[in-house]
Amino acid sequence: MSDRVVETDILVIGGGGAGCIAALEAARRGAEVLIVSKDLLGHGNTMIAGGGFSAPFGHMEQGDDLNTHFKDTIESGEFINNQELAWILVREAKRTALQLEREGLIFKRIPGKGDKYYAYKLGGHGYARVLKPGLGIEYGMVMKEAILKLGIEHMDEVMVTELLETDGTVVGAMGVDIEKGVFLIFRANCVILATGGLGEIFAHTTNVKFSTGDGYSMAYRAGAELVDMEMIQFIPLGLTHPPALLGRHVGEPGYAGPHGKLLNAKGERIMEKYDPIRMEYTTRAIMSRAIAIEVKEGRGTEHGGCLLDLTENKKYSDGQRHLEEMRRHQWHGLEIIRSVYGERAAEFDEPWDVYPTQHYTMGGVKINEWGETKVPSLYAVGEASGGIHGANRLGGNSLCEVFVFGRRVGRRAAKRAKSMGRLLAVDMEKVEGERERVYNILDREEGVHPSEIRGELRKTIWDYVGVLRNGEGLGYALNRILELQDKLSLLQTTSKSTRYNMEWIEALETYNMVNAAEMVTRAALIRTETRGGHCREDYQQMDNKNWLKNIVINLEDGRMNVDVRSTLLTRLRP
Repeated sequence: MSDRVVETDILVIGGGGAGCIAALEAARRGAEVLIVSKDLLGHGNTMIAGGGFSAPFGHMEQGDDLNTHFKDTIESGEFINNQELAWILVREAKRTALQLEREGLIFKRIPGKGDKYYAYKLGGHGYARVLKPGLGIEYGMVMKEAILKLGIEHMDEVMVTELLETDGTVVGAMGVDIEKGVFLIFRANCVILATGGLGEIFAHTTNVKFSTGDGYSMAYRAGAELVDMEMIQFIPLGLTHPPALLGRHVGEPGYAGPHGKLLNAKGERIMEKYDPIRMEYTTRAIMSRAIAIEVKEGRGTEHGGCLLDLTENKKYSDGQRHLEEMRRHQWHGLEIIRSVYGERAAEFDEPWDVYPTQHYTMGGVKINEWGETKVPSLYAVGEASGGIHGANRLGGNSLCEVFVFGRRVGRRAAKRAKSMGRLLAVDMEKVEGERERVYNILDREEGVHPSEIRGELRKTIWDYVGVLRNGEGLGYALNRILELQDKLSLLQTTSKSTRYNMEWIEALETYNMVNAAEMVTRAALIRTETRGGHCREDYQQMDNKNWLKNIVINLEDGRMNVDVRSTLLTRLRP
């Protein structure tokens, strides 16, 4: 079967919200754009997101503005954010929300006030500023419709396996058509990574199955830098039982409302100990850490969690309003609670048994204010990029980032692509090497199945690089990851078909999963403090004297290099 060569000005890898908005902005500026995605157009993690979009309109509470939004973002990120990127995020949030409505999205309004947005106050936010149109599916459908209307080319069910470079500049990518099994060669003047996160390296995650760290690994091998990879967000309210639904996400700290309480098995209100000022309106990182510590120290429930008790809200008018808002706007999570924990729990008459689950990667490919990486013609956006959120992300800031920076990346990539003219030459030797690596997996008659490596990796990462970490466990995890790396050359599949052979695709993903897991673990082992989504049991305090720093990873002389750099405090200081 012969290769297929596809040429375009801009190749966007990833068809979720970040990829779609970047493609739209580039196409509207005259660039020829192609979107390729393992999933379907408009899907990815955007499709399953809660739908919150942070924008400080101040319609619900007076006093909110971009300065308060910025302050909350930096304080939540515990001061290792790239503050210039975070400033762009909050500065452009409102205009981006308005632009999304022009695309067809409709955010909820305050009843009777059509010109005022209804907003939620989520954990870590000082004000109610999180807008919602519904769930993430709303964004996905609006983006898909806009892409189709504009006639932007897209290819679903494509696994991109490697980037192409010529003299240090990215000139395209290579991959496999999942449906047909054809090897694909993409030639492009610019490549945008909108590949999402790495949730699949954890045993329990809210992410879609295709979140296997592909963008991180491809960017790393191409010479880009990655930042803050140890900073993994766990969202605290996940199901603890039954086993088949362990880790299913049902909410975040703000769900507690004004009178809700997070209790351990002894009935003690645990946030009095871990965040006595904000209590249950704390950040996701602090609440996740609190639950995990209580459980590990023997104060968890029989199912291995803590109890979110919302019953007190029923006694007060503001609490009653909060519960009614949950019934109207958080019905999806409540239906999960109803089906698993029963009617009384769904009606807030019994507490919910909860434990954290992996949710988001704050780290990612290091970018500047236009999404440009260290590698010419390579861009990253959305969860594929890093630096904006620091050590912990506020709820609603992710979708805001997706569309704020997606627009910027699309504009900048279009400008560069149009200025370059002819496509640069492709290194055919590298093409042949990648084709051989991809198809050798099918040719191998003996070896290791991807499920074996993935199962071991996911258990190891969950057990030793999860909510709670320590030096001994991280060292063990790193050794196991390196052992698994040695097995990658033995990957094989039971089926030898090239058409819709998902075991083959999983084998290709496994390379990236192991590579991304090594990045997370090495960075976590080096950071000897507790900060945000990184909690070290052996270094329990935040250490601003020694660790107000970012950890940067890159490929150097065939090895993973880890560099520690001081965080630039350009606007706010601790």
